Parts: sequence; C-alpha cells; structure tokens
Amino acid sequence: MRLVHYIIFTVFFVILSFLFDYHHTTFYKPQSTHAWRQSDCASFALNYYQYNRSINHPRLHNRTQADGYMVGEFPILYYISGQLYRIFGVHDFIPRFLCLLIFFCGLMALFKMTYDITSSLFFAYVIPLLFFSAPVLTYYGNNFLTDTPAFAFILMGWSAFMTYAKEEKLKALYIAGLCFGMAGLLKVTLLMSIVALGGLFLMEVFGWATFKKEDKLFKHPWHVAGMFASVVLIVGAWYAFSIFYNQKGGSNYFLNATAAPWQIDRMDWFVYTIYRIFYVWAGYYFFSLVHYLVMFLTFFVLLGKRYVGNFLYGMTLLTFIGSFSILQLWYYQFRDHDYYIIPGYIFVVFLLLSAIVLLKEHYTHIYASKIFKGVIVAFLIMNVIHAKSTIHDRYNGFLQYKLNAALYEDNVEEYLENLNIDKQDLVISVPDKSPCTSLYLLNRPGFTDWTDVSGNPLNEGHIKDFISRGAKYLIVHDKNYLEKENIKNFKDYEIGDYKGIKIYDLKPYNN
Repeated sequence: MRLVHYIIFTVFFVILSFLFDYHHTTFYKPQSTHAWRQSDCASFALNYYQYNRSINHPRLHNRTQADGYMVGEFPILYYISGQLYRIFGVHDFIPRFLCLLIFFCGLMALFKMTYDITSSLFFAYVIPLLFFSAPVLTYYGNNFLTDTPAFAFILMGWSAFMTYAKEEKLKALYIAGLCFGMAGLLKVTLLMSIVALGGLFLMEVFGWATFKKEDKLFKHPWHVAGMFASVVLIVGAWYAFSIFYNQKGGSNYFLNATAAPWQIDRMDWFVYTIYRIFYVWAGYYFFSLVHYLVMFLTFFVLLGKRYVGNFLYGMTLLTFIGSFSILQLWYYQFRDHDYYIIPGYIFVVFLLLSAIVLLKEHYTHIYASKIFKGVIVAFLIMNVIHAKSTIHDRYNGFLQYKLNAALYEDNVEEYLENLNIDKQDLVISVPDKSPCTSLYLLNRPGFTDWTDVSGNPLNEGHIKDFISRGAKYLIVHDKNYLEKENIKNFKDYEIGDYKGIKIYDLKPYNN
C-alpha cells in the first residue's frame, strides 16, 4: 500500500477527531461515564510523578486500604505519563493523548490488515473508521483507561501476524508477540483472541486442520510456541505479582477475579445486569443497525464455512466463543462497566473481514456494485453521526457526571496551599462515593465516602478512624452534605471556603 493512503487515512482520523470534540475533551479532567475508574488511572500517574516511584510501586490517592499501595493492570501507561509530567508539567491531556496516539496506531494497523486480507482500499478505509465510530471506543479512545490502548495493541499484533502469515518473516511474528503481550498486560481479557489463535496452532500442529491453502500457516512451530509461551508467562507473572502486591497490603479493591452469574446468588442483580446490557449500554456499543448487521453476518459467515477461508472462519468462530465466554465470566461487571464489551470487538473485526472475503469470492456482483458501496458509505456516516451524539450524551447530556465544578478549577489547589494544607496532608473529602475522584482533583491523599468494596456508607466511626490514622482536614464540596449526621460533630473548626467548598480542621479531634 502506498504512503499516500496512510496519509489520507490520518486526515480522516483527524477530521473525525475534531467532529468527536477531541480538541476539547482531551483536555478534560476525569468526569462523565466511569469517572471513578478514570480518576484511579490519573491518580496512579500523578503519584508516579510526585513521589518518583518505581513502576512496581504504584499508589493511589485513596489511603483507606493498603495506604494506597495497590494495582490492577500493568501500569506502564501511567508510569510513562508520570515521566512526561516531568518534561511538560502536569496536564490531563498527556495520559489522554497517549491513549489516543496508541488507539490511532491500532486503527492504522487495522487499516493495513484489512487491505492485506481483502486487497480493497475501500474496505481498508471503511472498517477502521467504523470501529473509530463505535461509541464505546470513541469515548474511551482519548480517555485515561487502558482498555482502548489494549484493544489497539491487539490490532497491531494481528496486523503483524498477518504479515508473518503472508511473508513468513520471524521479525513480524516477534512483533506480534510483543503487541499481544502488551495487550494482555493492559487488559487480560484481550488475550481471548490469542487463545483462539493458539487453538488454531494446536489444530494445525496435530494435523487436525489446515488454515492456508495447501500449505502450513505456522511455518515455524517452535518459534510460534515460544511466542505463545512468552506471552502467557509474562502476562501471568504480572498478574501473579499484582495479586501478591495487593494481598501484601491487605487491599481487595482491584479484585482480579471473575464475576460470573453462578458466583453471585442475586436474581435482582442478574435481571438488572440484563437491563443494563441490552437497554442502557446497547446504544453505546454500536449504532443500532450495526447490531442487526452483526447478528445477520454471524449466521451468514458461521453457517457458510465452505465459502470462507479456513483461517478467517476459524478465528471468527473461536473469537465468537471467546466473546461469549467473557460475557459469562465477567457478567456482573457489565452492570456499570460499558468498556467490558471492548474485547468482543475483535470478534466483529474477524466477522466483517470474513464477510468481505465471502462477498468478494462468491457474490461479485454485489461486491463490485457502486450502489452497494454507496450504501456502505451512508451507513458509515450514520454511525459517525450516532457516535458524535453519544459524545454529547457523555459530556453534556444525561450521562455526564461531575462533582462540584469548583473542584475542577486549577485555583483550588492554590487555595489549599494558602491554607497551609500540604500535598501530603491526609484529608477526608465528601461527598464522593469513589475512592479517588475528589482526592485527585484536590491533589490531596486521604479518604472519601468509599469505605470498602461492599459499599458500606461512611459513618462517624469511620471518620474517627481516619482521624486516628492521620486525617487532618475535612473538605465538604456539597452544601447538602453539611446536614449529614456522620459529619455533624466535626465542623467546629472551619478554616476555609472556596466557592462553596468548606474546609474544616480535624487536628483538634485527634486526642
């Protein structure tokens, strides 16, 4: 493929980025859907910067458990963001833009992979732009979370593997393994498609199937086996370390566990999760017509084995099984985590590629039709418009979530400093049901309404415990919370008021 096409694709990406309001949202502090998890990510990065920690000592602002020392996925992106803060200063656009840059590289890899498989420039443009306009990916594409970068690394890995399959260059295989490993470190569920690839490898090695016309797909079985083993060992080692790291500090915040229906005996939760998946989140996976297209193509492709190349068919079938398995194993996470759908997008990638190959080889009159391509362009435009409307929902509509607007002002930190509240002084920040959102915005370590993973409400006993552990100030950023019973005995020493944010001294209560 000529360089000019990569340049044109980049132009399309930039145009859609402006259309999706990235020139504004990339500079936002954590807010909107899942601001909770965004703040955790941003908190890791800021702690790396402020305390010059090594990558294997991640820490959050919240000190309720393990004095803040806890971890989930491999924190490489947070660590890199922290180092970039040293060069450019602390700006929220840095971790957001870093995720966006990786996402762009992933879409560029999908652009190349689609062309390598279909030999069609038209579909090479359409497929990655369709995924760019998938609302969940559009929203998290320039966000703090690592799910979209993990998906991007998977796409880069698959593009490299397709190069290996075509040119049989070991360098491409090693690059694929590196990208697969990085994806698994950032989000372990993204290894689903690698497990599927491993299944094809075993079937070919044992002579049960072939996936390349009259030839072997895996020409270097020992190198391929080594790549698989390296990915599994590295990813497994990290998650074993993360479990040890969390257990050492007594933290159970990052559970690193499944949440399947058979693990929780709550019918109300089960029904409510169905409601969330199919009613609340469904419009944010894809534009509704894409859902119907995916259902139709699933039958069209999986029941048409004789028409599709064995490799594409095998990957489509196994990633379908893998996606369904993820839905089962992490079922209850879908109640509040729309981004848990992201691993399933790789199934849609292979489904669409399989459908294109099927059309090209057996329905040429449709494939070559200008009317058909015109319909696809119109379809893509509808998806882009829908994605744009969901961004409005997230940041300006009913899905927007922000605490007191004054917390998002840069001057609030300066105000606290003028009150001699040091950046290492522990505070209690309420109301905030998340561990880190308000603490990150204030850039002060301490405690919030979040007391444990079970969701027990903050009470007077918790506050006394926090004071005994070193909490020096109570910060209340909602006037309605001032009437709460749990804080009524800790408001005798008001020392500040920043645009309705009340600050109280707790040191006199530490007897």
